[in-house]
Amino acid sequence: MSKPLRHYIARAVPNGDHYHAEFGMPGGHVDFVYDDDGEVKIYHSSQAADLGALRTLVSALNARSRADVRSYASIDRVETSIKPTAEEFAAELAETGLQPGEWARLWGSKPDNVLAWLSGERDVPFPIRWVLPVLRIPGALATAVRITDDHTVTDEKRAAKRRERRNR
Repeated sequence: MSKPLRHYIARAVPNGDHYHAEFGMPGGHVDFVYDDDGEVKIYHSSQAADLGALRTLVSALNARSRADVRSYASIDRVETSIKPTAEEFAAELAETGLQPGEWARLWGSKPDNVLAWLSGERDVPFPIRWVLPVLRIPGALATAVRITDDHTVTDEKRAAKRRERRNR
């Protein structure tokens, strides 16, 4: 397997009397441009293939999801996750009955991040799409709060650990 790319690539590749277009991004691998049927797209000139590669690269860079790109990290993987919008996140959060600060604590994030997701300033992480509905299952939210409380280090817990170490 080849090493992950360090630079952006968008180029035409000769193949007999026609061309294929390939593109790639740093951290990923070079991949071909595919048509709607999932076949490698055929171009009749190198300029058309170059343009096809550039358009696909720009689409991949601008896409909230990578569903239109056959491969980003590996050749066999198709990424189809669509991140929630700020509006969807706000609705899910309200339906779950959580305030942004409460959600930040449960999620393990800073409140500023949650506010940025709600305002649309930053993309909402994909797992939130399924985590919030799961928390609406009876008892799930209480369990999540208990687990968070048990595994959150507070000043009181730090002081108790220090006392315990001193008493050894």
